Amino acid sequence: MSALSALVAMACVLASLRRLAAAVAPTSFDSEELSRAMRGPRALASLQEALGSSAATTWEGRLFSAFAERDALLREALVNELLTEVGGLTSAWSRVPRICASLATSFGFLFASLSLLRSWEGAQTPPSVGLALVSAVDTFSLGFMATAFCVVIHVRAGRAARHSLAAIDRLVERMQAVSELSDAVPPS
Repeated sequence: MSALSALVAMACVLASLRRLAAAVAPTSFDSEELSRAMRGPRALASLQEALGSSAATTWEGRLFSAFAERDALLREALVNELLTEVGGLTSAWSRVPRICASLATSFGFLFASLSLLRSWEGAQTPPSVGLALVSAVDTFSLGFMATAFCVVIHVRAGRAARHSLAAIDRLVERMQAVSELSDAVPPS
């Protein structure tokens, strides 16, 4: 039963780690690095050029394309649509660590109970309580440890999601400032 408990525990931790990955890096590129690279009116075009062929497929590429739009209302609509999309990307799998914590505990308890029942199965005399309890406690502890990991991952993913969204907001603000500068400078 310990092997089954370990299998469920590992699956729960891996699913929770998938949530952490979605919170830490919801987009292809680091938004803070892109924000630092935005130094002037030409930065927008040069960064879009640097993205190359991935400009149409990545979230950042579509953001650069939105800011390249000349019509201010259309640009604002495109940027808002992309911000809504990245909010969804950042919150992807947000409930998974809590669900996995519950599942890991429940399955740990279930397999510990089955382990106890299995040790007493068909015995005319009661089996050694120590061996039965050690097996049950080992089985339950695997589920409990997975629960602890899932809870820690849930808390860390929440912080990472807030940090990622703040970095994306700073990038959009910087791009908006650069875009306004390039709109103010007449083409030569």
